[in-house]
Amino acid sequence: MGQIETAAARANRPPAVRYRPRRVGHLNLWVSNWRASIDFYRTVCGFTENGRESKLGAGFLSNGNTHHDLGIVNVQSGATKIARAGHLKLLPDDYGKVPGLNHFGWEMDTETDLVAAVERARAADFTIHRYTDQGNSYSTYVFDQDGVVHQFYVDKQKDWRALYKGFELDFHSNPPWEPGKKPPSTARNYWVDPPISRNEHAPLHPIRVTHAVLLSNDIERTKDFYTEVAGLDVAYAAADRSVYYLAGSAAVTDVVLFKAGPGRPAGMHHGAFECSVDEDMALAEAELGRRGIPVAASVDSAYKRSVFVRDPDGMLLEFYVRRSTKRDGFKDDSSEQALLAA
Repeated sequence: MGQIETAAARANRPPAVRYRPRRVGHLNLWVSNWRASIDFYRTVCGFTENGRESKLGAGFLSNGNTHHDLGIVNVQSGATKIARAGHLKLLPDDYGKVPGLNHFGWEMDTETDLVAAVERARAADFTIHRYTDQGNSYSTYVFDQDGVVHQFYVDKQKDWRALYKGFELDFHSNPPWEPGKKPPSTARNYWVDPPISRNEHAPLHPIRVTHAVLLSNDIERTKDFYTEVAGLDVAYAAADRSVYYLAGSAAVTDVVLFKAGPGRPAGMHHGAFECSVDEDMALAEAELGRRGIPVAASVDSAYKRSVFVRDPDGMLLEFYVRRSTKRDGFKDDSSEQALLAA
């Protein structure tokens, strides 16, 4: 029998904005040295740099799945005013000062869906932090109660390669987007089966970002944000509510939530990137060792074969081959091994 929700829990539940994204389109990370991080993600992790904004200390990397599966931006010092249009100067004073997760980028189905979510948020008096027009996409940004930023975006054109050519970009100088000012588009400007490039000189060969594993001090409130505001589905829940797997409309898993605890502070445990089913992860692990790159952990299960490494700031990254999408192997377990196996 499921647990009964209390009146207090219902009262604290966020409004039903329900953006309902397809999937997590990218992770954006604060890093201490953006040029060193780009070099690591290219030469070790096998990503291609699709563009950069040097004045922001930012880079955008992918292998063709989308314009960027991974965004990086240099940690901020002093006044946080890094874009002429003022998109980021509104961030809290203590935000972006240390390496870690900056934001999730959530890919919406259409502009119509994004505008409809904005209207629901406004009707519910839910705070949208900012609206942006970043060249190839329209976006809204919101904070969850853990201080994590969530970008819900829709691409304005399908051919993102026309803008992301591996050179300097200047997207964050555009005036803010004004949703509803003109009729929104119903076009689906994403690739379902995009051509994927491969960096043969790197030991790892990801094809897409898939999910992140997070630790929360208040897992129920965090879960409520992802279901009520973000609009993700609960794909799996532990009987004691200590673990939740959540997914968008086109994903197997986008976020896995675990309870934080002693020695396991709240925040991102790791970000995960899927490799092709033909990828030999044992060979990748051996090549990492040959190059003197430490393997932080590895998993070899019926669900996946994965290798974990740490980036120059110590953030944990998973690269894996999926062997099954079945969840019947999931266990109500919040051990460190369970976090790696998620």
